Amino acid sequence: LTVSTLAYDRRSMRYELVDTPCGMPNGGMVREYTMGLSTADAQYVLAGTVAGELVVFNVEANVYRATVPLTGHGVLAMALHPVTGELFVGGGDGMIRKVAGNDMSWAVQNEVKVRGRVVSLSMSPDGVEMLAGTDAGYVYRVLTEDLGVSQYSSSHVRPVSAVAFGSRSDVFATCGADGRVC
Repeated sequence: LTVSTLAYDRRSMRYELVDTPCGMPNGGMVREYTMGLSTADAQYVLAGTVAGELVVFNVEANVYRATVPLTGHGVLAMALHPVTGELFVGGGDGMIRKVAGNDMSWAVQNEVKVRGRVVSLSMSPDGVEMLAGTDAGYVYRVLTEDLGVSQYSSSHVRPVSAVAFGSRSDVFATCGADGRVC
């Protein structure tokens, strides 16, 4: 991980990008990162890995802090609660996990299973709920308090093979190669 700072240099009258590498443990920390985000105070960068871990970096000190195993199928989506700072992690195992912590201490608070690999998490501005998208074509509404889940919509994940209209042109049904009727 490299921390990059964009700052205006008055001497050259232009913006300059300065890169500083983060200090890492001596061995065994080669990871492929899937995504990352910054905490609200910009003190930490939280990165998800293909191996299913949350890796925590302290930006101010430019140093690695912790690795937290969360899933065996990769961290594919993350979202931070705007008020509490809790982290929500979507995994390749179809689980959405609510994780709380700071620096080197992180723990799973709750989890819920949905259909498909969780590839997208989008938090509402008030933090009451979020939308979770899966590679199986489902979108779920998830309450952040207790991880209550309800299916919001579904779509085809394979080509549409048929369309049928009723008596109105704005209402129709589709059938797809995935066997789903929407």
